[in-house]
Amino acid sequence: MGNALLGAARNYHERNRWYCWLILLMPDHLHALLAFPPQESVAGTVGSWKQFGSRRLGIEWQEDFFDHRLRNDHEFGLKWDYILQNPVAKGLCARPEDWLWVWQGGAGCPQPAGLGACASPESGLGTARATSIATKKKGGPEGPPSLT
Repeated sequence: MGNALLGAARNYHERNRWYCWLILLMPDHLHALLAFPPQESVAGTVGSWKQFGSRRLGIEWQEDFFDHRLRNDHEFGLKWDYILQNPVAKGLCARPEDWLWVWQGGAGCPQPAGLGACASPESGLGTARATSIATKKKGGPEGPPSLT
């Protein structure tokens, strides 16, 4: 399932539905650093991507998602670090580079300080956003549902 979700994120990136600097899957949610071209609505694009997960992979997503606008390179760097450290903080791996369920798009943009270079008015992208999307079912005694 994880490879299919990361592939779908990469597909949206390659088709210019969104610009994905980073997407990281956790067992019951995901984090992403995204920007959207002017012709794409944030809610519509994320909703369309979630539909793929629902229809093709059987994921039961929560209805909405959390979205935070990143206003500068400092905020971008903080979110970048938070996302990569999330599996470590949850005890799922020892080091960020050990986590398999991550894709870094952004070819040609410096990372993590790619905000200014890639979301400039010349790029045609809107403001960068940190996005979190969760599944409906949280983990219980048998463990979390697994996006990974």
